[in-house]
Amino acid sequence: MSPGLPQEYADGMRRLIYEETYAPESQSFSDQAAASEAMSNKFFFYLLLSSYDPHLSELSGLQITLPQDVSKLFKIRVRVNGTGIMAEQNMMRTAFYTSLQSPPLEVKPGDKKITLSWNHSNYQNQFVAYRPERSSDGNNFEKLGPPQIFIANSPAGKLGRILLNDSLGENYEARWYRLAAYDAFGILSDYTQPVKVTGRDMTAPATPENVQVNEGDDPGEIKISWSALPTPDLHGFQIIASQSETGTYQRLHQELLPSEAREFNFTFDTKPLLFYRVLAVDTAANAAASTLAYLVVYDSLPPAIPVDFKAETDTNYVVTIKWSKSASDDVKGYRLYKAFNPSNGFVPVSGQILTDTLYTDSLADDRLEKKVFYRVVALDHHYNHSQKSEPIFAPIPDKIPPTPPLLMGAEPDNENQVSLYWHKSSSGDVKNQVVMRRMPEDSASTRIASLSHSDTVFVDTDKGGGAAEYAEYYIAAIDSSGNASLPSNGKRVLFKEATERLAIVLESAQSEAGEISLIWTYPGEDTYSVLVYRAHRDEGFKLIGRVDNADRYIDKGVRAGNEYRYKVGAIKANGLRTALSEVLRVTVEP
Repeated sequence: MSPGLPQEYADGMRRLIYEETYAPESQSFSDQAAASEAMSNKFFFYLLLSSYDPHLSELSGLQITLPQDVSKLFKIRVRVNGTGIMAEQNMMRTAFYTSLQSPPLEVKPGDKKITLSWNHSNYQNQFVAYRPERSSDGNNFEKLGPPQIFIANSPAGKLGRILLNDSLGENYEARWYRLAAYDAFGILSDYTQPVKVTGRDMTAPATPENVQVNEGDDPGEIKISWSALPTPDLHGFQIIASQSETGTYQRLHQELLPSEAREFNFTFDTKPLLFYRVLAVDTAANAAASTLAYLVVYDSLPPAIPVDFKAETDTNYVVTIKWSKSASDDVKGYRLYKAFNPSNGFVPVSGQILTDTLYTDSLADDRLEKKVFYRVVALDHHYNHSQKSEPIFAPIPDKIPPTPPLLMGAEPDNENQVSLYWHKSSSGDVKNQVVMRRMPEDSASTRIASLSHSDTVFVDTDKGGGAAEYAEYYIAAIDSSGNASLPSNGKRVLFKEATERLAIVLESAQSEAGEISLIWTYPGEDTYSVLVYRAHRDEGFKLIGRVDNADRYIDKGVRAGNEYRYKVGAIKANGLRTALSEVLRVTVEP
């Protein structure tokens, strides 16, 4: 490479690297190499690219002549001054090869701009720069600035596609665009076919405002009015309407209303549509829609009451409520009301208007009520409410047992008939009560009677026909859903024959050295415990001690000179109690 390149070469290089700010101080090869390093080793690509000019290519020493052998494909690699900068062309063109084909060019019109785009990822091993051109007449083209240089590590090389915007002075003026590409040796591909395109207006006109929709004087007549700011390219107005806010809108006229129009009258053969918009349309078919306007209809007639009202509850306390649509054709939705007692008033189940005729309501699983009641109301688009439907109810699954009764007493008479009396369950849904008895030989209680929910007394006249020593009694409550309460507290009754057979005898009560010594006789041979009771003067008896399998007891908690009364009773290992002994009196000696 000759260091004495002409000034035109250096100026050309500066134009090619217009995106870079570095400029070498001189044209020496060492300065050029420094420039390459400063610009991340891209400088020599620009240098190679400049060789598309034959004169400059000859001066730079990069002009290449290939053997004229058409049977071979040549792979050319260029390495400059050992800097490691390489430009490689796998399919090097010779005079015998067909022309290089540039990537297809896509052109999209915009508002006073044109967007050019083409694929780079499929061509980045073939081309290092692109030359987009523009023409105003389709024949004479000019470059859109310096060549667009893209290598593998450039942003476009990473994205894989190149976008380029060209600004236009005015819309609708024709422009032609084409594209060619440079390879690493400055060889220019064939141009793409020119694409004709014009910019288009994409700015919508001013939005219509103050839209009013009212009924006219004649039946079915609708009057629509609006205001709009003047727009230079305003073409006219279009009125659209729908039966619902989110429904399908239809045009009320086929041709645009004139740009100076500010009102429109329309007559419906059937029921009028309720929701309206006014669209301003310009000459480029851009449109701006007004806010939603609602037809003001003076309607005070309520819709029909919904029918076929049903409710079902599953085991998970979920109620499914269904009803048929109201017969009225202007229904906006429904309101559903709920109560656990219809005489205490209904409350809405939802703050929102229901648009469906199916609703699921979840109940708490700890409610004590047996039923839940519902009523439904239809309302139209003017919020006229129908009368409430007749209330329906759904049963609430009852899995909560009632509270147990409180057994107050169980007393046998001389005939061993046991009288029971109790306080009823506090639950309000008790349907009946059952009396249960367990004998000594029973492993579980047996139901011996079923009583009404109001009974509080029962007499057991048959203890089972045997010679049992005792019986235990319990009361349970049953509610209307069949849930049974826990058994009440139990009462054990000792029958008369067993009491006589197991009597204990207090033999003596003597004062010795400030203490009282008690001695008794127990007739049984089984394991037992003895309960010792004492009374001072006119006070009642109190339990003062318990001894197991013994025949005496020493009471040390007495005072000299005081008189005390004593009695004892026995408890067998199976829990059976004997009758208490006779009472003995004794005075503590000083």
